[in-house]
Amino acid sequence: MQRELGVKAIGRTEAVTEQFYAISVQRLLKHPAVVAITSAARQKLFRSTARVSTPP
Repeated sequence: MQRELGVKAIGRTEAVTEQFYAISVQRLLKHPAVVAITSAARQKLFRSTARVSTPP
């Protein structure tokens, strides 16, 4: 990143956090393989998230 953007790290902090949101079309998954893959991906993605924010 330093080379790509021409920036230099001056320190680190644990106080800054980031969040991301995925927007998708809600649909019913029917194929067993697709359901299994989607379920595993959700568990892996969200298991380490300490806080999940929901829009007001």
